[in-house]
Amino acid sequence: MSAVALLNITHILPEEAFDGHWWLQPFGLDMDKALSEYVPAHFVDGVEALTWAGSPGIKPFPLPAGQPHCALRLMPDARAGLAALLAQVDGRPALTAVWPFATGGGEHELEIKQVLMAPNQMQAVIVANLRGVMDIAWMDVMFPVDRGFYAEGSRHMASLAGIAHQFTVGAAESMRIGPGHANYAALREQYPQWLQADGAIEMPTTGMASMFPLKDAPPGVYSIQGPVKQVALYPETIFDREIWELKVTGLRLEGVVNPDIDLTILVSDLVLNGRAPPRIGDDMNAVVRLQGRITWPNLQLT
Repeated sequence: MSAVALLNITHILPEEAFDGHWWLQPFGLDMDKALSEYVPAHFVDGVEALTWAGSPGIKPFPLPAGQPHCALRLMPDARAGLAALLAQVDGRPALTAVWPFATGGGEHELEIKQVLMAPNQMQAVIVANLRGVMDIAWMDVMFPVDRGFYAEGSRHMASLAGIAHQFTVGAAESMRIGPGHANYAALREQYPQWLQADGAIEMPTTGMASMFPLKDAPPGVYSIQGPVKQVALYPETIFDREIWELKVTGLRLEGVVNPDIDLTILVSDLVLNGRAPPRIGDDMNAVVRLQGRITWPNLQLT
């Protein structure tokens, strides 16, 4: 493992991958309103984001030379709201980016594969391996202060949540697989009850769990289907929106003791659009952007 943070694992993404306008849509807030109303109203009472580097016995790796200096302001507090990135521009601190954040979410152990940075090098989507079976991409909303922990091969506990942009209750349409499909023979042998009169296999989707990167979307945007395990109101509003916090099975593994990989999905009242929140046991479909933060760094060193 590299002894220097960000060495050998960083790539630069286009600025469009960090579009703050899209991030704010689930809360009914646009960038102009965020900058002209929300930031002035909450900046003074906000709090500075704290890095794990300040905790006794937990030290980051040194950053490569030339990394920009910055500060991160959390508004209205450190629980959830708007993060404001302050960086040096022409020798003066300037507001250079904002994004919504929520620190609540399910915890997962992750091994770092890639750090996909914005051109400003102070925002990043993290690609990490989950339970040795799949790579997931998520935006670290505290990357400006915690970037020193992202060394090649490092492992961390991270709290992740998907902020829903689209949400529906109900199973997806059943899937039909014809004789020409690569898995047709195996599925026909394993699930003869799915065989239809025309020879096709019709796979039911009730209770199915799936998670796929959304096509033509930035890294970290996923289409997720799965059954709902828990439903609760988020402890506080975000941008004055009521938020429902769901625990959803997004993936199932074969041949392991705990097969379900559960994800936290945050759904605003705006995205629900007057509909009732789901109930435990309901199937749901959502388009989410995964975000989160490190909750315990450097597991490989403990």
